Amino acid sequence: MELNAIVEWAENNGWRSELSVKCFNIAEHPILSAYNGLDNEYIDFLNSFSRLESGDECSWFLFPDDFKENYDSNEFAWNEFQRISYESALSDIEALAVKNWWLRHLPILLSVRGGYSFYAIDIDSQHVVYGSEPEFEETSVAAECFEDFLKKIISGKIDL
Repeated sequence: MELNAIVEWAENNGWRSELSVKCFNIAEHPILSAYNGLDNEYIDFLNSFSRLESGDECSWFLFPDDFKENYDSNEFAWNEFQRISYESALSDIEALAVKNWWLRHLPILLSVRGGYSFYAIDIDSQHVVYGSEPEFEETSVAAECFEDFLKKIISGKIDL
């Protein structure tokens, strides 16, 4: 996917973007390195931007600096929805199922517009899935891969 197409889409749709001035090595990232098998298109995207968010700040893509292990209690964590699901689990078996599900799904875009929702990469299939509250782990396939996801956003087939 061409970087200019994403920047143009952002400008035309009231999103704010900032191009990244630094390159990161995924193998050295404490959180992202745990998600083995991320495709090159997604890694290139992570290296291209430092910010890409809606004008109302209700939806945003996650970038390397967002994936932190420790958060201030006032911050919205990259794994906020996992934390909500984990805290809502009614048994140890449910908590383990939540943990295992999120180990295979990397959130890439979060939204708080009209309720909590997200897009994530399913590490096993490389599909981009969509989930929302109250059952975050009940998702539907939004795109076959990350590149397809970006194309659908740019063409208006996925409305963020």
